[in-house]
Amino acid sequence: MTRKPGKKIGVLLFLVLALALGFQGCGGGSGGNGYATPSTTSTGVVVSAATVKSWVDSGKVNATGFNRVVILDLGGAANYSKGHIPGAQFLNSANIYENRDEGVIEDVNMVLDGPTMDALVQKYGIDGNTTIVFTSADPTSASIVPYWTVCRAYWTFRYWGFPKDRLKILDGLDAAYADQYGLTTDAPPAVTPSTYSVRDNPSFRVDLRASLADMINIADGKVPNTVVIDTRGQDGDGYDVKSSYSGDKDQTPGVWKAGTWVAFEGHIRGAIAINSQKFFKTVKGASYTYKVFLSPQEMASVFTAAGVDSTKMIVVHCRTGVIASSGFAALDAVLGWPVKNYDGSWSQWGMLASTANCGPLDPNSPWRTDTPQRTQNLTFNGTPPACTGIEDATDGGAYTVNSFDTDLNQIEEQDSAYFSGGGGNTNSGSGVNIGC
Repeated sequence: MTRKPGKKIGVLLFLVLALALGFQGCGGGSGGNGYATPSTTSTGVVVSAATVKSWVDSGKVNATGFNRVVILDLGGAANYSKGHIPGAQFLNSANIYENRDEGVIEDVNMVLDGPTMDALVQKYGIDGNTTIVFTSADPTSASIVPYWTVCRAYWTFRYWGFPKDRLKILDGLDAAYADQYGLTTDAPPAVTPSTYSVRDNPSFRVDLRASLADMINIADGKVPNTVVIDTRGQDGDGYDVKSSYSGDKDQTPGVWKAGTWVAFEGHIRGAIAINSQKFFKTVKGASYTYKVFLSPQEMASVFTAAGVDSTKMIVVHCRTGVIASSGFAALDAVLGWPVKNYDGSWSQWGMLASTANCGPLDPNSPWRTDTPQRTQNLTFNGTPPACTGIEDATDGGAYTVNSFDTDLNQIEEQDSAYFSGGGGNTNSGSGVNIGC
């Protein structure tokens, strides 16, 4: 019996179609993520209120399938109760960072470790098919402050490998949505927890975080074509009268004990000051005034005016890495330029001083940053032996030195081990000595 050519072609077409459909839903990672090309990924990272409203109206919020959308509102419990986007879930901003050891000392507001990130993702029913929208409540606020935690959440999800086209920031936040469509006071939606893990993501983006070791190498001139941006700003920039960047004393509060300061002020050698407020502009709506991101063209001009362009690796920082996250979003989400976030920031850098300068380190420690070679505009907040007001181990602070923790890439190694399935001890203050 002779097989007809048309039948053979039909079989081949069927096999090709079957293979295409089979591969469509298994984007990568151990769990078969299902990162296909749903309609929710066709937008950029920064989305309008109209786009979010269309997802609400079409039933995509808290639904199932490739177009599933989860809205995370980081605006505080009180603001959430006053009004939020329909279907939005409340996320306490305190839950998007934690205390962790990095090298010689412990610091606050560090990136979440793997198990903690998994717990967060699962709590909100996030899986490999979810598009996540970050927003913040309190439409009456016309400041950029709500963006800090929203952008920090965006960076955290990027770090743990969630695909960029699955992450969205609502431009104008809840104020933009409220101005056009109003908010609801309905109770939070009942959400079925997921079993998803960051290990199921296509990749782990350790390259989006600058470690303490990275920053010391940058200050020492060992990392070419890299520029550090201090998003705290500087004296005379139109926003702050005094600044740590410019070397003014007592500008960086301690993070462990109220009423204290870090050991010294100044800025990382070669760093450029660009105040985070420059990344936004004001919109006056019908009912509310709020901030939105600059357009890509406007944003690029802010950086190019400071001598920064997309040919350089850019590292942003602030006091604890939260404000700087708005700079990360400006570069990564709006412009698509290479950028890292130094989440240790000045609360870490400004404490790496010797005991002779009211810090916690041995004078011979190689991790000291209180030297003119690593810090410009170096100004000490205390004068030994009267170190009152400086947050260190001598006045009840928590900067206890772990002298055996000599590996300053500790967090990256712990998180990489977790992502690859090796576990990794990520407990804060655990004294784990990895790679030494």
